[in-house]
Amino acid sequence: MTGATGGIGEATAKRFLEEGASVMLVGRSEEKLKETRQRLSDFENVAMFIADAADESAKSSAFETTIKTFGGLDILVANAGTEGTFALIENLKIEDFESVLRTNLIGVWLSMKYAVEPMKKRGGGSIIALSSTSGMVGSPTMAP
Repeated sequence: MTGATGGIGEATAKRFLEEGASVMLVGRSEEKLKETRQRLSDFENVAMFIADAADESAKSSAFETTIKTFGGLDILVANAGTEGTFALIENLKIEDFESVLRTNLIGVWLSMKYAVEPMKKRGGGSIIALSSTSGMVGSPTMAP
């Protein structure tokens, strides 16, 4: 599960754990991952891996570690996302826009890229890509 340290990510991880799943928490902040892992300490089948959503090498390693830790991959929850810089579109820099694209689009694509092959080996799986309402409804200060 990418984006595991936010409210939606943690709640989703908890629900999967309650249902008996093994969960790899993936996020870019070691501190937040440790805090999330601590709050889920009642569950045994949970591990964590530090990786930025758009870092291909780290993302590949996260999937390799997940497979080694749990024996395979059945479900991907691609939840990592960023709102980016809040500003009117005319005041944004290209770097602001690119940062959102790297996390919200490239990060999800990388997750899918590295999830497909291990899922095929197990005969299938599920990929769940989440979006906030900002992905569906525009706002004057959230152009990216």
